[in-house]
Amino acid sequence: MTDRNLTFLIVHGAWTGGWSWERVLNRLHAGGHRAYAPTLTALCERKHLA
Repeated sequence: MTDRNLTFLIVHGAWTGGWSWERVLNRLHAGGHRAYAPTLTALCERKHLA
């Protein structure tokens, strides 16, 4: 393990959203890292914004 904090950006695949990475995000945050998994516009619950 490293003692430095990292930043992660997780980009989901088709037919899902950033919410599907919640468990991973929680573990990264618990480890002191910054982590983001946004839901991309025009996909999943944001499809109406296409």
